[in-house]
Amino acid sequence: MHWPQYPELWPLWALATFAVLPSLIPARKGLARFKALTDPRARASGYLRMLLFSMMMFGAFGLILTNELYHVTAVRWMPYNFLLLRDDFVAHLAPFLTGVAIGLALLIPIFLLLNQNRRKRGAKPAPRHVAEMTDRISPLMPRTFGERCWVALISINAGISEEIFFRLALPLLFLTVTDNGWLAMLLATAVFGLVHIYQGWLGVVMTFCIGGALALIYIATGHLWIAMLVHALFDLNALVLRPWLKTRATPAPA
Repeated sequence: MHWPQYPELWPLWALATFAVLPSLIPARKGLARFKALTDPRARASGYLRMLLFSMMMFGAFGLILTNELYHVTAVRWMPYNFLLLRDDFVAHLAPFLTGVAIGLALLIPIFLLLNQNRRKRGAKPAPRHVAEMTDRISPLMPRTFGERCWVALISINAGISEEIFFRLALPLLFLTVTDNGWLAMLLATAVFGLVHIYQGWLGVVMTFCIGGALALIYIATGHLWIAMLVHALFDLNALVLRPWLKTRATPAPA
């Protein structure tokens, strides 16, 4: 397919671009300003803006795109073109990924044991790129119970809104010009990685890999809500649970 043959799709491409573009603008300075805030009400307002931004740009616009390209019920029932991907997945990729999963199940305990021994000998500083990514997302980390509630809402909304946009609406849009469901999913996953550019290039690569895993979960199960659940739980663990456990484990200053 070629764009000039489908001018009726131009407004949808404009809408998708409008949804994605603000996230591609470097947000490091904005996060640094947010980290410097000490007033709880000011930080709560910042979290609220993040929540509303994601709900509008990815949730609402994602539903609009989905309804125009297919039907809003695609959130509940997988579109036909994606069902074809599921058949391909079951026939070709499922056995391979099953082998990978078994291999990881055998290797992860060994990795954890080696990591535990390394810590006992004295852990080395984190690599520069890892430290840079951690520093960039540190302003988002909650400091109080109230902030943990806000970040929990942001995480749950990200699981819902971002899956609607990046695993459903955007692939449907790319499908109109590629005629290839796998390529459409790959392009949408690449955009998903790029909108996390504020985390640095390591964050982009990691997010791309996570997005690919979520896309496979959607394709393999046929249910978007499962990808939503996994996405939300991942964010809750990274942004709420682990920082809280780290705070609990850190001794209070004398």
